[in-house]
Amino acid sequence: MDTQQIWVERDGRTALLGSKPQYGLGELSRWTGLRIGQFEVRTQQASAQAHGRHPVVSLMLRGRARAGGITRAGTSDHALQAGHIMVYAGDVALRQTRWQAEPGTTILAVELDRQRLLELDGGDERLAGRPLRCDWQVDDADLAGLLRAMWQEVKSGSPHGRLHAESLSLGLANHVFRRFGAGAAGADGGRLSLAQLARVEDCLRAHLAEPLGLAELASAAGLSRSHFARLYRQSTGHTPYQRLLALRLEQAHRLLCSSALPLAEVALACGFASQSHLGDACRRHFGSTPGKLREQHAPRRH
Repeated sequence: MDTQQIWVERDGRTALLGSKPQYGLGELSRWTGLRIGQFEVRTQQASAQAHGRHPVVSLMLRGRARAGGITRAGTSDHALQAGHIMVYAGDVALRQTRWQAEPGTTILAVELDRQRLLELDGGDERLAGRPLRCDWQVDDADLAGLLRAMWQEVKSGSPHGRLHAESLSLGLANHVFRRFGAGAAGADGGRLSLAQLARVEDCLRAHLAEPLGLAELASAAGLSRSHFARLYRQSTGHTPYQRLLALRLEQAHRLLCSSALPLAEVALACGFASQSHLGDACRRHFGSTPGKLREQHAPRRH
């Protein structure tokens, strides 16, 4: 069997799903979110029955393809192009699958493993237990942005840590289950109270230099992790990680301007993965490197 291809097996039958995902173990070693991979789609047809156990959300990054298959619900045929999103509900019997793709056609796929979702959400089954419906040729800029952000974080070695990985993963899952879930909810009502926001802010400030996940923040608010992540963004207009990053940058700026700590120690004291991670964040936020920020605020000698 070609080791560059992915097959699924059930009840003694196998079917080709696609090529090997384009990532290395090093890129995934620090990633704590949902399983993600980038695949090249090949023209293929499989007549063996296959079941994909977990739901999968895919974004076509480049190329064009026609995809179809036969299930108990009937025959499907879809023309796909770059930008289209595909939602596979999971545990659907595929009696036949076929892809006809241009060379170089590539998709980005996230597996919504329900056990992993339970772990990410602290054992709360309200999100992971909801059924999904299949959908094809979906245009959803927000969902595409989440998929790309997750993949970029994996490719760069996950420098932003556990809170960012968990927030991205649960944010994507929330979005998918709200839009494609059976009996999906409509409006996203709800806000955190001022007392909840204050407790979360205290938690963020107390753990600036430490690895921090959604569990600690959700506990401070008294909510499940996925519920907290959604309500926090609705209440503040940004994610918990974005607020944590802002606080870390404030602290880094204070240390750069008021201390002689080496840059590597400033990065460590403020919770950045490395000196280069601090440098990238400073360039994006302040438009300057840490060294230049320190020079600008150094006492002038007369």
